[in-house]
Amino acid sequence: MEEAAPASGELLGEEEAAEEPAAPEHSVVLVHVKQRCIAVSCGGGGQTVGWLANVGVVRHDASLGRALGPAAGVRLGSGQMVPLHFTLAEAGIRDGQHVWVVLKGQGGAEA
Repeated sequence: MEEAAPASGELLGEEEAAEEPAAPEHSVVLVHVKQRCIAVSCGGGGQTVGWLANVGVVRHDASLGRALGPAAGVRLGSGQMVPLHFTLAEAGIRDGQHVWVVLKGQGGAEA
């Protein structure tokens, strides 16, 4: 005879089961590409740092960043380079924060 699966309230406790996960915050990160500062809406921070860099490069000019080439990295205001595979949340990038895209050949990016 099979046992019935416990109700969600039995697994977590009634109080915990009733709690809804917090909705992701809306955040805007200020991405510097060359001499431009581009505001990028990032939702809850689940995107990767590489995604943020690519959005900044594509929005830089009318050529969609083709003349600039790909991003080699992203630098925080502290000078620290952030791995492109990190999510924005993992990298600690928050609403209103400034980041700088390092382009290939520009220097400052770890290969």
